[in-house]
Order: sequence, then C-alpha cells, then structure tokens
Amino acid sequence: YQRRVRENEMILKAKQKFLEIFPNLNNENLKLYGGIAPGRVNLIGEHTDYNQGFVFPLALPQTTIAIATLTTATPTTTNNNNTHLNLCSNFSFVSLNLQDSLNESKIIQISTSEILQKPTQKSWSNYVQGVIAEYIKAGFSVPPFAAVFIGNVPLGGGLSSSASLEVATAMLIESIINNSHELQFTDEKKLQIALLCQKAEHNYASVPCGLMDQYISTFGVTGTALLLDCRSTKHQLIPFNNPNLSLLVTNSNVKHELSGGEYAQRRQQCEQSVELLCNHVSSSINSLRDATISDIDKIKHLLPEICYKRAKHVITENERTQNAAEALKNNDWKLVGELMVASHRSLQNDYEVSCIELDLLVDIAIEIDGVYGSRMTGGGFGGCTVTLVENNKIEQLKEKLSLDYKLKTGFEPSFIIAQPSSGAKILFNL
Repeated sequence: YQRRVRENEMILKAKQKFLEIFPNLNNENLKLYGGIAPGRVNLIGEHTDYNQGFVFPLALPQTTIAIATLTTATPTTTNNNNTHLNLCSNFSFVSLNLQDSLNESKIIQISTSEILQKPTQKSWSNYVQGVIAEYIKAGFSVPPFAAVFIGNVPLGGGLSSSASLEVATAMLIESIINNSHELQFTDEKKLQIALLCQKAEHNYASVPCGLMDQYISTFGVTGTALLLDCRSTKHQLIPFNNPNLSLLVTNSNVKHELSGGEYAQRRQQCEQSVELLCNHVSSSINSLRDATISDIDKIKHLLPEICYKRAKHVITENERTQNAAEALKNNDWKLVGELMVASHRSLQNDYEVSCIELDLLVDIAIEIDGVYGSRMTGGGFGGCTVTLVENNKIEQLKEKLSLDYKLKTGFEPSFIIAQPSSGAKILFNL
C-alpha cells in the first residue's frame, strides 16, 4: 500500500513537471505513455553474474518512473531555459532527480539521426539513449518522444538505479509500441527486454555488467527472492516471508563509479583464470562457474596471486549462493546469515571490492544481538550493506549504525527496509 502511495505521488509530480517543461505539447490530443521499474538488492551472489554463476536478488519498492508523449504528430518549438528546442525530430529527456541539482530540469536532446551514436560524455541520459538505440537495432520502430524521469532508488548506492532507469525506459517504449494496451509479458519477452537493457549499459554507458540487475527489475515478484542461473537465464522464485525478520539496507553514502576501470579489471582477471583452467585442467571449463577450488589449486603455480584470489571468490560465492537459496527454502535463517557474512569477507579479502566504510557497517551490525548476518551488496567501492535482522531489533541497529558510523567516518548512513516487490510494468490511464 505504501509503495502504491509513493508511486502515485511520483507519477503526479512527473505529470505536473512534464506539462511545465513541455507546455507546447499540452493540448486536447495529448496522450501520455509510461513505464515503471524497480531497483534491487542482492541478498547474496556478488560478481558471479558475469562469470555465468548464480545470484539471489529481490526487487525493491523503490522505483524509476518514465512518462512521455510522442513529438512527431504536431511539429512544434518551445523555449525553455533559453534553449531553442525543435521537439519534432528529437528525443527530449528531462530528469527530475537523476543528476545534481544544478542541472535540475535541464532538457537533454538527441536527434533521431544521432540516437545510435555512442555518447562522448558521461550522463544519466546515456542509459535512456542506449535502450532506445538497442530497441531500434533490434528492429523496433521507436518514434521521437519527450520524456520526464523521476525515481527514488538511491543513486550510486549499489541498488541498481541504472538498471531501474533502463527497464523503466524499456517499459515506456513497450507502452508506445503497443499503444498503451495492457500486456501480460511472457517470460521470453521479459528476457528480451532484460537483454536489450543489458546491451544498452554495455554499449552506451561502458559498463560490462552481468544480467542480474536488468533481470530482477523485469522479473521481480512480490514476496519472493529470485535465484537466477546466469548461464541458462532460468530462475527459481523462493518465498522470502518470515514475519519476524527483515532486510535492512544501509547506505554508506559513499558513492562508487563502476566505469572507473575496477569492474572491467576484475572481469579480465576472471577471464585470465578461465583461460589457464581450460588449457591446463579441463577444456570443459568455459567459465568459473565450471571450476572448483581443487581446479584452481592445480594451477596455483601458474596463476598470478591476484587472479587466484578473484577466482576463489567467484567459486566459493557460487556455492554460498546456492546454499543460501536452499537454506531459505528450509527456513534456516541462521545459515542464511552466516553465508552473508562469509560472502562479505570474501568480497573484502579475495575480490577486494569492499571499502573501509562498508566493512565498518558490517562489523558494527554483526555485533548487535538479533542480527543474523550482514554483507556489502552491489558492485562495491561504496554503496550499501544488507543486514538480516529481527524486526524488534531494527531501531536499535539503526541507532547503533548511525552513531558509530558517523563517529568514525563523518558520514550519515541512511536506511531502507527491503520488502521484496514486483517487477517492471507499463503505466496506464495517465
């Protein structure tokens, strides 16, 4: 209920801002299209997706909303922020909160002739452009539109604000293509959408991400976590509904930038390990998904130590993720918590994507009575932790985290209760 209220408030704000920013498009024939998609938190299974392994995310109540109208029907020009705009032949994007406040409501325009060209500068709009471009390259006809985007997924927090933006854009495009008709997407169609959005992030935001974020944003189901096999792209939905426990997401409010090269570097280190495993252990090893600790021990003398550590993390994280899913099926919450802590230590020491702030949040949390486990979540280098905690200890945990974390870092943490929520959809009756 609270999610619906928040969504309705964001939709109303987006519609109001749309009419303020694009007044010349407001006429009796105005037809609005829309899409909405959630962020995600990953319970366990980090940096395994691009190694064809297992991940175990859930969709968040926090979402991104896209609202638009077509600009081809009535050629028009308007003047906004002293910028002359030809809305007819351009895609026009406005973010209400996806960039710093200095650029609030700045209109970004990309002509139809330039939409397939790769951006030269970093911008939130690259994700939107990328999704449009990938749809066009896949053979869909996407007419120019003017769109407003608004969201409440924390930015740069490892909760997949980028995938939320991409999939919301895809839902908007699906709404336009299907003329707002209500659709029940098949799993095959959902997978196509997730893959197009993943391509957009690879090709237009230069982040070589795995499929998890776009997949859970598309496939999420209320009340469940989703165990995804990233090789087969098949999933299991597993109920996450203990009435006495919650997942507390704690934002370190330390921002990370995955395009900085660290992400790609680790991917390369994993691929280097696979190449040696394939050549010296078994030709059937096509990814770290196929390898065991015994396998990498056999080539330890050939592997750079850093590659050994990266491979060790991925192999053991795949085991932990599958074990966590089984534990959840069996309501073994104690084991789920233990696996979360083991996952964090592996990300901290072997994959080296944690940071002082995330380690501190985990260390504080696991000392609190009633906490089952805690770990960093997302790509790393800042962002969030996720903590499995008894409901009657949440306030105590938040108070302790706020006090100790600020004392030692100077940063104020912020909190979200992660309730497993539904995936993306088209918005109707705008």
